[in-house]
Amino acid sequence: MAARQAASSFANGAAFVSLAPLRDHELVVAEIARALGIDEAAGPPHETLVSALRPRELLLVLDNAEHLRAA
Repeated sequence: MAARQAASSFANGAAFVSLAPLRDHELVVAEIARALGIDEAAGPPHETLVSALRPRELLLVLDNAEHLRAA
């Protein structure tokens, strides 16, 4: 996979999140947070995810996002 090869170019590596099982676009942020081990209880999900990701240099691969375009 290209992400594995590119991971060493990012300080915090790469993360793969499969969105295939999701049917509700409202669950995308929570799924990304869960996959990255981010505690959602810290506040509003979107803001919590943004705050957790902001200081990271990370390649984030979202697989099967095409059926959740509203997200």
